[in-house]
Amino acid sequence: MKYGILSLFYLVLSAAFFSPVWAHGGVGIEKDPCVRRVGPYLIHFAVYQPQFNPAEEYCTAVPKAGNAILVFDLVDSELRSRSLTIQVVEAASEPEPKTVLYIPPKTYPTGVVNAEANFDLPGAYTAIVMLEGPAHTIQFPLRVAMWSPGVVALGGVLVLGSALSYVFLGRKKSWPLPFRAKGTPKLRLVKR
Repeated sequence: MKYGILSLFYLVLSAAFFSPVWAHGGVGIEKDPCVRRVGPYLIHFAVYQPQFNPAEEYCTAVPKAGNAILVFDLVDSELRSRSLTIQVVEAASEPEPKTVLYIPPKTYPTGVVNAEANFDLPGAYTAIVMLEGPAHTIQFPLRVAMWSPGVVALGGVLVLGSALSYVFLGRKKSWPLPFRAKGTPKLRLVKR
């Protein structure tokens, strides 16, 4: 019974940490985590790595360094007649970040921008879309081959929860605790 309660606790805790990831499918475009607003317009951003997982779409975290296909969907038809500049930079603390991809100003009548980029090193990157005319810039932060803070926190909670469960359940069941002091050794008097 106690193991069932602990399992349920871990399941609920896991759902709390991963709910933003699950939120991508089946939600309205306004609540999609891969969509950003630039002025009155919406842009959907997706990253694909078909050489590793052909069916998976990413938008804020890419699991592996290497080649990637970036897709910007211009949701609003007004954006299709406006000139866009696309740039992807390393989000380093340097004054002049390294440019990974640059596409000069161009219109996209189909409403889809496809580009290939090589994320050769793990790290933080930023995809930037700049609209010509009234200055509008939108940024899509992107982590490449990095652990998600939610996953790290979940791992810490699971390890701590497991250790506490072992201590509290083990105390009642007389399980040996590996870190408990064995006590002082007893001295024996040996006669010669």
